[in-house]
Amino acid sequence: MNTLGATFSRRWALGTTLAAAATAGAAPAASNNAGSANAVPPVGKPAANDAAAIWPAPGDRRQISNGVMHFSSPEEHLESLMRVERTMDEKEVAWWFWFVWFLMVPGRSPIPLMRYEGMEMSRHKQFPGHRFIVHGHNLSFPRDLVSGDYISEIINPVTGAKVPAGTSVITNDPGYEFTPQGVRPLTSDKRHTLDEFWRIEDGLLHMQRVRTPPPEWPGQFIEQNTTTVSLTDFRRPRLLRLPSRSAGTWLQPAPRWLGFPLEMNALVLGHFDGRKLEDLQQFPREYLARVQQEYPQLLAVDEAKFTKSP
Repeated sequence: MNTLGATFSRRWALGTTLAAAATAGAAPAASNNAGSANAVPPVGKPAANDAAAIWPAPGDRRQISNGVMHFSSPEEHLESLMRVERTMDEKEVAWWFWFVWFLMVPGRSPIPLMRYEGMEMSRHKQFPGHRFIVHGHNLSFPRDLVSGDYISEIINPVTGAKVPAGTSVITNDPGYEFTPQGVRPLTSDKRHTLDEFWRIEDGLLHMQRVRTPPPEWPGQFIEQNTTTVSLTDFRRPRLLRLPSRSAGTWLQPAPRWLGFPLEMNALVLGHFDGRKLEDLQQFPREYLARVQQEYPQLLAVDEAKFTKSP
């Protein structure tokens, strides 16, 4: 189910029209050093420079603790991003997600179209100077909007034509480089700064980010997602791979198999939700069995991609 220019969307289903992106950042937990103005505050207390934060009055447990998290250094920021979205070791990371597509054509309200169930597999290698190279891929199978059953075709609600419901296989990942200075696709020199918004809500930490596509992707694309972890887990630096959930929305050109002419400018609006898995055996039985039968090679990240990375 995944902006930054980064993390190749866990969660991006681009049909057959777009290329893929890869994802995200690095590790240790944020500092609790009380001597730093930007240090992560204890639960229930805002950072010293968060004057606008709203916090409950002492003894009033009905109100939500609400604040913004800042980091003491770009390196700490990057490591936190990696722990939340991925892992700080070099093991593979799998996300499992569902999403729903809404069809958008000029002059009409969005139309609920179909669902998908899928995964994002990724892996990174770390180099000196807090430099991470990330590669990965996505695989999503179409499901019926109402029943949730696997499907192989749908009726285009605008044209009335029966069209194949394409499996989304995204394997042409360009790769991403993450550093404390930002993230860039390996096919571009343009670097985006790490500008996520980190928000505390009681015992939860939400990382909100907007993602933009690699420069070679055609058409319109934008994604906003929120990834959530336990604040207690986040404050345990030895946890290199934080249990995470994510949800978000994205906009992209309609895949070609829907049969729209390019000049129609048809779009699909997607909304996903998913979770980071502990290992591959955590995939639901039905989904894992289908991947093993039809795309067994996608249960691991292609190591050859790293030999081509700069």
